[in-house]
Amino acid sequence: MNRPLRIAFVTSHLGTGGAERHISMLAPALASAGEAPSVTCIEYEGHFGAHLRRAGVPVTDLAFAGSWKRHPLGAIRQLRRHLIATAPDVVMTNGFSAEVLSRQALRGSPRVKLVEWKHNCGHLGHYGARDRWAERLPGARVDRYLAVSHGQLPYLRDELRLDPRRTHVVHNSVPAPATRSTVAQAMREELGLSQGDVVLACVAALRVEKDHVSLLHAFARVHRNCPGSVLLLVGDGPQRANLERLTDALGVTESVRFLGVRDDVADLLAAADLVVLASTTIENLPFAVLEAMAVSTPAVCTAVGGLPELIDDGVTGRLVPPGAPDLMATCLQQLVEDAELRARMGAAARTRLIERFPFERMVDRVRNHVRELVDEDRSAVRS
Repeated sequence: MNRPLRIAFVTSHLGTGGAERHISMLAPALASAGEAPSVTCIEYEGHFGAHLRRAGVPVTDLAFAGSWKRHPLGAIRQLRRHLIATAPDVVMTNGFSAEVLSRQALRGSPRVKLVEWKHNCGHLGHYGARDRWAERLPGARVDRYLAVSHGQLPYLRDELRLDPRRTHVVHNSVPAPATRSTVAQAMREELGLSQGDVVLACVAALRVEKDHVSLLHAFARVHRNCPGSVLLLVGDGPQRANLERLTDALGVTESVRFLGVRDDVADLLAAADLVVLASTTIENLPFAVLEAMAVSTPAVCTAVGGLPELIDDGVTGRLVPPGAPDLMATCLQQLVEDAELRARMGAAARTRLIERFPFERMVDRVRNHVRELVDEDRSAVRS
């Protein structure tokens, strides 16, 4: 097929999460590559809606915020009417509500191909049971599942029982700017950082599984030896009050900044000297690490999920076991104290991103998957 493919992304919202960031980059890139993407939000539009519109990608908000679970049939009918009116070739879903509602809305529409992005490599609490149930819910057949790391595959295969023949990996990626962002110094000034401060940044929701407790203990040890170190915690969540109390108890309140949810994460990462994640589980291929790699910033992370696919330990950053704050502190201190090592690892990280996870390859692979599905269907009709 030579005409642009109409690719309808369906998502819960366009807030500041990783899946939403994924759509905000991929949809405009597909448009630039000659396809015709659009985005439909089930609950509300969110932060990235304006960005997508500026890039020429249509955005529709069905405005079922907080109510689609109470009125699922109404949400399904409205989504179905919207999809009939826009006549996509392919529907791409991101997230639970988009998956459940899109499958029902596409029942009886075999011409439209359904592709589900899977961004998780595990679940906490009842969410695993919920997602296993969703995969067995009657509805339109899922033609292809796209995972974003190989680290997901055991979970998708063994827990969700996805068909491995229809499951493929397309690694997350981000564009690599030609030079380090010019806003880095302005951001440091905005945050009141001095020239000699060594800045560590952690971009993660303040939830138990992100293990900010271990991170704060590791940072407190580093800070005792390197008082010019500063930790930026980007994100919010239910653990914030507990973490603020722990920060005070560890005596590092003045050197830990709780920045909350931000829409300028890329600028914050450009201003950082190190990126750190202490997650104990379900971390996959986080954009914070990818964006750090893009601006030549090394990372110290726990070896969970897809992170070992991103970080070459000892070359582009460091990997440590989860729940090991002393080992994390040792790795962090080595990099905090050695600017030359940070520069060398950061340069290697950028090279790894460009060579192993180029953004253009991600876009090409997505296009190949959707075009293959559509062309297979047309070939079957002709035969």
